[in-house]
Amino acid sequence: VHGEFKLLPVEEVGKLDARLSNSINKCFALDIREGLIAANSKLEVTITFTPNEMCEFNVNLVCVARENSLFKTMSYKTAGTQKKMMTQKCSIPIKARGRYPQIKLVDIRNEFISVSTLWDSFSVAKVNKELMSEMTPDEFKFNMIEKFAYTEAQNIQRSLKNFDFNFGFLPNKPKIKPRRIVLTIQNIGGCDLDWVFKMPSDSQIELEPWADPGEPTAEEAFEKEMLDRNILKIRARAGHHKENELCDIELFYCPSYEEERKEEGKKRSEEHHLRVFFQIINGKPISITLRGMTLAPMQGQLAFRKKHFELPTVPIGCPLPVTLPIEIQNVGSGKITYKIDTQALLDSNKGNKSLLSVFEVKNPEGLLTPGEKQYLYCMFKPLEAKVTLFLFF
Repeated sequence: VHGEFKLLPVEEVGKLDARLSNSINKCFALDIREGLIAANSKLEVTITFTPNEMCEFNVNLVCVARENSLFKTMSYKTAGTQKKMMTQKCSIPIKARGRYPQIKLVDIRNEFISVSTLWDSFSVAKVNKELMSEMTPDEFKFNMIEKFAYTEAQNIQRSLKNFDFNFGFLPNKPKIKPRRIVLTIQNIGGCDLDWVFKMPSDSQIELEPWADPGEPTAEEAFEKEMLDRNILKIRARAGHHKENELCDIELFYCPSYEEERKEEGKKRSEEHHLRVFFQIINGKPISITLRGMTLAPMQGQLAFRKKHFELPTVPIGCPLPVTLPIEIQNVGSGKITYKIDTQALLDSNKGNKSLLSVFEVKNPEGLLTPGEKQYLYCMFKPLEAKVTLFLFF
């Protein structure tokens, strides 16, 4: 007999629309579409499923078998009747699901810093939201970045979403104890996956032998210095995990104290940062900037727990203002005084003095001793329906 094989959706057999048909043809491949099946024999058909997007299919593999066309013109007569050519149709259901390999950050911890503070400092919620989103064309290109020219590859890297992992502040003194952060990730996708952290030094992008790399930029020179001094480190740079498997990644901030820097009068505050790439193989890549800062002896430093704060929606005419406590801390080793600049608040809102009655800081100035925490109590009482942005220093 002659066999013909087709894939058709279960719900719409007989009325297959063009979009669904195109999607099935792109994601499924049959090694045999039609062929001859000899008498008393078997024929194996291999189905390859290669999803190009997140999808779920419920289809039937339909086989239509007809007598070989060689006998089409032949007729058989039995007892004065003509026997028609035999046709048989059968099908088997096939379910397939396409998912990107997906990772989620499920925990972060340090022995001296609270989980809620680390959750904000390491942008955990924002990173998870990005890892759950659809992949962009540039992110698909990043998975095959070694195929692109040097300049184009750099543009692809810059196009990735960037997130800060902020280690905070450490004193600039001899024998600084490194700050260790433990980050737990989980494979929440429906398949095994591989992941890797790519540092600037182990980029797989190589210049052609004839290409002139030119002078390094200030950023490239700074990254090289960070790598040479081994200040920002990651332990467990790659891994392979099955579905729902957990893994701990250790992040270290190890600022080096060098005597020659002391002699040069550089025993002062110093900022460190290093951009790395976290890539799920065949999945979502993101750019991460590891950050930290050392503080000079007896230097005070005011730090906010977050960069942005959002007040809840407040009814107009509410008799009592909504109060938002904003945590501030002196992370240095010297006393500091702080004061909210109301003039800067007016300048940022085009001199609209009525804003001072809408938004007020109850304790706009004060003193903080080393390590002390306080709260700025910000009160909001709107007069009209609008979104208002306040910047204060």
